[in-house]
Amino acid sequence: MANIFNQITNLLVQPSGSMVYHLVIAFIFISVLQPVLSFIPDEEKDQRRRLLTGIVLLISSRLVVFVIALLSILETSGADLALGPVEMVVNVLDITIMIWLFAFQRNNKAGDVGLALFGLFLLASGLISTIFWSIQGDLATFNQSGLAFGWQVITLAVIIIGLVTLILSNSQARFQGILMMAILLVGETLQLIFGPAAGDYFPISRLFHLVAFPLLVGILQNFVSGSQAFRIGKSETDIEEDLDDSGDKALTVDDELDKINGEQDREDAEIDEASIQVASKALDFHIYQNSLVMASASSSQEICQMFTKLTAHALLADICLLITPPDQDEQVHLISGYDLIVQEHLKAISFDASIIPRFKKLLENGRTIHLLDQGNEKMYEFADLLNVDDIGNMMAYPVVGEDDEVIAVIALISPYSKHIWNAADQEYLQSALPSITALLQGAITPQRDEFVIKNLEEKLETAHSEKNQLQDELQSLEKKIADLTEKVEEGPQLPPEIETLVVKNESLESAMDLIQEENQNLQSKTDELKEAIKNLEEDKNKILAEKQALAKEHARLLEEQRVLATEHAYVLEEKAELESQTEISQEIQAQLDALNHANEDLAKKNTEIQSQTGELTSENKELKELSEELAQRNTEISKENESFAEKIKDLSEENTLLIENLNQLQKEYEEKLIGLAESDGKTENLYEELQKSQQRSEEIEQKLAETHETLENLKQFKEEKAVQAIPNEESEVMASIAQDLRQPLSSISGYTDLLISESVGILGALQKKFLERVKASTERMNQLVNDLVHVTTIDSGNFLFTLQPLELMDVIDNAIETTSGQFREKEISLRVNINPNLPKMHTDKDALQQIVLHLLQNAGTASPTEGEVMLKAQLYEKTDDVILLSVSDTGEGIPKEDIPRVFSRLYRADNPLIQGVGDTGVGLSIAKTLTEALGGRIWVESEQNAGSTYSVLLPTTSPALTQQEG
Repeated sequence: MANIFNQITNLLVQPSGSMVYHLVIAFIFISVLQPVLSFIPDEEKDQRRRLLTGIVLLISSRLVVFVIALLSILETSGADLALGPVEMVVNVLDITIMIWLFAFQRNNKAGDVGLALFGLFLLASGLISTIFWSIQGDLATFNQSGLAFGWQVITLAVIIIGLVTLILSNSQARFQGILMMAILLVGETLQLIFGPAAGDYFPISRLFHLVAFPLLVGILQNFVSGSQAFRIGKSETDIEEDLDDSGDKALTVDDELDKINGEQDREDAEIDEASIQVASKALDFHIYQNSLVMASASSSQEICQMFTKLTAHALLADICLLITPPDQDEQVHLISGYDLIVQEHLKAISFDASIIPRFKKLLENGRTIHLLDQGNEKMYEFADLLNVDDIGNMMAYPVVGEDDEVIAVIALISPYSKHIWNAADQEYLQSALPSITALLQGAITPQRDEFVIKNLEEKLETAHSEKNQLQDELQSLEKKIADLTEKVEEGPQLPPEIETLVVKNESLESAMDLIQEENQNLQSKTDELKEAIKNLEEDKNKILAEKQALAKEHARLLEEQRVLATEHAYVLEEKAELESQTEISQEIQAQLDALNHANEDLAKKNTEIQSQTGELTSENKELKELSEELAQRNTEISKENESFAEKIKDLSEENTLLIENLNQLQKEYEEKLIGLAESDGKTENLYEELQKSQQRSEEIEQKLAETHETLENLKQFKEEKAVQAIPNEESEVMASIAQDLRQPLSSISGYTDLLISESVGILGALQKKFLERVKASTERMNQLVNDLVHVTTIDSGNFLFTLQPLELMDVIDNAIETTSGQFREKEISLRVNINPNLPKMHTDKDALQQIVLHLLQNAGTASPTEGEVMLKAQLYEKTDDVILLSVSDTGEGIPKEDIPRVFSRLYRADNPLIQGVGDTGVGLSIAKTLTEALGGRIWVESEQNAGSTYSVLLPTTSPALTQQEG
């Protein structure tokens, strides 16, 4: 999956893929232009003008980018440098325009002025960025520049602001806009997380643009629907105001709404006339098929349930209801209902007709009514009955029986989707109902009678309960009267309560008579209903007979449909054969294209190999020149040694003469001492001569000491030159061998990459695995060659550092990229924790890169398969001039007795390899030498079976580099 994703993103940044991307985006915008010109009526000029303005701006901006991309492919001067900044500016401008279209459907002064000002700001910023990058930029580094990062941040900010604006907006198109902004936000965030690739484009952002921008097409339906809703809502308000002002009650608001709905239906019918004519035959067949499905039901309840379910699916109604007109008790019966969202039938219930006041006009004149969301405030009780927040948009259509009497009402409501039905939907019902009216009437009548019987039974039960209660009261009163009568017989005086009880008893008896009469009436009604049920049973038998006839007709139609399906299958087979022939030709063409691409790739690889060969040849020439220079220097040193030898010989002879003169002077001194003893008169003269002789002797001795010191210095210089000559020769030999090894390794690596990319043929999984191992071994050999050169350079003492400011994060990124193949092969997880506030370093980049690289390679080798490596970089003890870099592995750990040998050379026989150290003996030694040369310190901490942590303490400015520069 990751490979497919990389191929798609790589295709989008190729020149051909880039052109296709710009064309697709332009066609998406153009696809919205035609419906805007066709569907929005002339009276909505402001809305049409806003849509046209936004879409024309979108198309124009994309054409500008397309032209610059075309000039870049044609290698026009300056086009390559301008393409990256221009595309970033156009992306931000397009997103801003789409936010404006989604959030502000109608004239909004604040939104319009904000768009204009922000657009001018973007154009000015884009012009400055393009000029700046044309002067300072590099063709391969725009995505990795600070300018590109800044525009990425601006894009994210615009998307987030747009998302908040759409959430707070009351626009009907806000949901599509929110979805588009969410997709764009995900794309830009992923692009920022995974980092920029080299080049002028951001592939992940482009991919998410192709996913999000087609949602702009959905804005048309919302604009058109919003226009219709606004127009109808406004008309209803105007009509009600006119009625209030004039007092004319001849026409009600519902009448005017019916007229508006009729006009709107006629407009929609004119727009959809062509599509309705094309689909009429399919519609008739669909209606007839639904009739057969309903006729196959086993009971009247199932027929009503199937009808509401089929109607809800056909007309996209959230809820479809089948309601009977009010009976003599003003009770409306919900025969059947179906919730399309929940996918379940509603329970049959009865309720008072006052809950649905809007249906009164429909029941009087039998005309269809359309009610929008704004006009359904009075039906909140009906919404509570259906357990929804509000009714939403609604269409009610009457079902008229044989006697032109409304037998039921089909109510379509959209509390969730806010769907609006048009004339085509009304025509569908008008076409479908005649064929199933008899079937519906036969199913609705028993259901309605069942409701009536149920209500009468409930009333009868209530009357019986009242009768029983009255009988109980009568018995209790009779008992009391009997008791009082006994008391009257016993005593002369009757209390006044007796008279009251007697009166009450008479009233109860009259009430009993009334109840008995009512019971007789109810019994007669029950007999009438039983007779009606008997008649319904007869009607049911007739309907069943018709049902059987329809079933036979259904079987005949199924047979005809089977024949048509056979013919259709034969046509599909012929079509499939033609398509297969077309696919074969397309596959052949695709193979030819693949071969052409492979040839182009081979040509590019050959060009690259030739360029590498030229570079290697130039490097060989440089090495030869260095060798000649070294030979010339050795010759000069030999000549200098010869001249030094002659000087030493001359100085030796001069020294011998000076010694002879000194001996002669000593003899003269002795002779003069003897003469002094002989001649006292000459003492003063001899004493003066003696002082002169001593002074001369001291001068000669001093000169002799200086000569001896010069001789010793010359001998020491000669010995140093002799010692240095051997390492220089070894370094020269090693550099020559390393250069000879690099050339075949480069060829092996190039051809291996060519084979792995499958440009010259498809590889099997095993073959690909072998090639990846060859590539890994080649990279390892190349690293060993580099280690050999570094060790030779360090041993010879000829390595020099170059001072330059650098970011530690760049060095770490390069080291991670170099070791990614090793970590991927062992499935090792690399975790990086870098302090974002690290200062810049003034040090040698190559030396620092080698230190980090060798530590990561050692950690990857020491860690087991599916292990983990942690890389940290932070300020040391909260100071700004020292950085602490640490690399931790999850290996076996290093024994305490072997820790002193970790950074020593391990390839000697007396230094065996150390457990828990992944390095073979060279990398860590190089890392230690380079760290100390940069003025830092390196050490290791380890525990058995818990891994090891290598820590490097480096100054931000290397002392060695500072001294070298000074």
